[in-house]
Amino acid sequence: MNTTICYTDGEMGKTEFSEWLLELLNSRNMSMSEFSKRSGISQSQVSRVINGLFNPGTEFLNRTSKALNIPIEAAYQAAGIFPEEEQEPNNIYTQELNSIVGKLVRDADVKELIYLARLKLDNQEKEKGKK
Repeated sequence: MNTTICYTDGEMGKTEFSEWLLELLNSRNMSMSEFSKRSGISQSQVSRVINGLFNPGTEFLNRTSKALNIPIEAAYQAAGIFPEEEQEPNNIYTQELNSIVGKLVRDADVKELIYLARLKLDNQEKEKGKK
């Protein structure tokens, strides 16, 4: 079976996908080299997609989803293959948080995560009140 990692059809240059991927890697403190190892995509192909020389193909998107542990739909939406759902701007973070919570085994871990999120919200509200 021949799968497409990346292709050159279409407009070249920085794309929303390359910016999206870079933002995700930066938010996880993950280098392109580490992403390459986790995804099984060559460093040169990762570099070409991030630099806008190639567009991501289906195999690139599938491997990105697995390597970053994100829903496949998020990668396809970022690449413009699936239409964006009308949701809040931090949709990718919401999806990632849902994925993390879904993997927590112990109820105590979920409760701790909820507690930390509420603490963060309380702190934000206090900061707003000071202004």
